[in-house]
Amino acid sequence: MEQLKPGVFPSEFKLGVNFGSPYQIEGLHPPTDYTTVVNRPPEHGWWNDPTLQETDFGLAKDLGVRTARIGIEWARLYPEAGKVDRKAVTRYAEMVGELDTVGIDPIITLHHFTLPEYIASAGGWANPRIASWFKEYAQFVAQEIAHEAPSIVTINEPSVFLLNGYGKGYWPPHKRLSPQFFLAYANVVRAQTAAYRAIKDVNPLARVGVSEVLRSFAPANAVERSEATVRGFLFNELLYELTLKDFLGVNYFNVYTLKLSKLQKKPSAQIARPQDDRGSLINPQHFLTALENLYRAIKKPIIVTENGVADAQDRVRGFYLVFHLLAVAEAIKRGIPIEGYNYWSLTDTYEWMEKLGTSRFGLVSVDFETMQRIPRKSYYLYQRICREKIVDVDSLTSEFLTEQEREYLNYCASLLSQGGKA
Repeated sequence: MEQLKPGVFPSEFKLGVNFGSPYQIEGLHPPTDYTTVVNRPPEHGWWNDPTLQETDFGLAKDLGVRTARIGIEWARLYPEAGKVDRKAVTRYAEMVGELDTVGIDPIITLHHFTLPEYIASAGGWANPRIASWFKEYAQFVAQEIAHEAPSIVTINEPSVFLLNGYGKGYWPPHKRLSPQFFLAYANVVRAQTAAYRAIKDVNPLARVGVSEVLRSFAPANAVERSEATVRGFLFNELLYELTLKDFLGVNYFNVYTLKLSKLQKKPSAQIARPQDDRGSLINPQHFLTALENLYRAIKKPIIVTENGVADAQDRVRGFYLVFHLLAVAEAIKRGIPIEGYNYWSLTDTYEWMEKLGTSRFGLVSVDFETMQRIPRKSYYLYQRICREKIVDVDSLTSEFLTEQEREYLNYCASLLSQGGKA
């Protein structure tokens, strides 16, 4: 096994980026279950302005990434039940081909929250027939669009759209505390399994997985530790256990606190625990622990399919990136087979159910009036890491990090390497 120094990635490790889901970036939206929501993304996007797509592909290439996650809109391929839009098929196939041509491996996502309106009207995920519908769709994409894609994510964050759609009622189909949650959950498992087999029938070499939010819980006492263990199984491991997969797609953003424990004093009194624009604490040790627990439970390779921070002013994004990449590098050193990391997201995008521009995750800022793209400072930090395949805190300090951040990062890196809590 390749011996690695702290912050160094193995030669086969792939650093990448997310473009965003079709609903977030494509514009000219076909009818879906999100058509009638109040806060919607702009209608101006990739689909009716190909120059935006070309610009984003160029930004990804210049970034130096080896992978990029791109989505397919089910409702765009099948605007009506059983009816295929051949122009949409051609356009998606061209997108995938363009990425491959410039040396970027596409990670294709088949479902990222939205359903065709006619499927939603028929009951959506609560309709048992959705497994066969999704299988047909997945098989078609594998044949016509993703036949050379090395990795395919069938379903993105099932627990998120199921809890928000059938538990809290915030998202379509807006059912609060609905018993249909359990039926929908079972149908997601059936649909993913059917899609996995259909894709493998078309391309046995394709690597197929599901992406789920990896939740890390920070308990304050023994009772909360027990609760955290139960929640970790229900939210992190159960869906992975129930589905067929070649890899575990992990989406991780922050730690979930059951009760906020008293924070330890850090080496510089001036450095407070950093927070994003949503008030979430940034702590990569919980990320490392969650990765270890997940791999211990389910022995499959891991791809970090999403990791990002809402930071409109780019205050902590560079810090966040370095912090979490150090945790990934340490996890690999400890023997966890993590194959890649994909930052969320390349550009600012619409965030689900929020007013446009409320949360900005992009390495590249977007003016949603003009759609102008301007790389942030963190874009160039990640560019250097992608090109050098090493997270060298000291070398990044003069241009991208403050001395206090450098001190704190080096302190935390030493704790991570020693198995301590950052």
